[in-house]
Amino acid sequence: LIVLVIYFVVSLLTDLGFPMFCYMIVLWIFQVMQNSDLVNELKNHQIYLIPAKPFAKLWYALLPTLIKVVLLMSAAIIFGGLLYRMSILTIAQYWFTLIGYASIFISATVLSIRILKSRTNQMMEGMLRMLLTLVCALPGICLSVYMLISGDFDDTKIWLASHLSLILNLILSLVILFLCKIMMNAR
Repeated sequence: LIVLVIYFVVSLLTDLGFPMFCYMIVLWIFQVMQNSDLVNELKNHQIYLIPAKPFAKLWYALLPTLIKVVLLMSAAIIFGGLLYRMSILTIAQYWFTLIGYASIFISATVLSIRILKSRTNQMMEGMLRMLLTLVCALPGICLSVYMLISGDFDDTKIWLASHLSLILNLILSLVILFLCKIMMNAR
């Protein structure tokens, strides 16, 4: 929470505005994923003994981290948007975009644990997670950039790019999580 307040103050003092504050929230989400309990939870051997379907176990393991990130991110965006006097539509647009990136970061974390399994150290895991996050977020970023440079620059186009990027990020996240569900069988 303190980091989010610092990001807001920096964006306010440097006059970078609300969009830059939201982009700093992306960095915050990535940092939270690096230090989250999700990694420890997925490495806990007892979770694999729960008699449930693998995807359900994976989802339940992700839920606390997802709720924490979404609640703090939502509070920061609403707080920042209101102080910057942004419209509700603009606040919602950035919220949707950041939800997509949060889902990508979470699924990249799961994928890095799936790839490395127990043969890992913190530095290697962090590097792989950064690489996977970048690769996973690239399609949404490319789609947004393409839509924004392919014609007139207006609010409707920004809204459409934001939603298409969100949908692409959510679909990619679900595919990654679905493919990683086998790790919950502890085979």
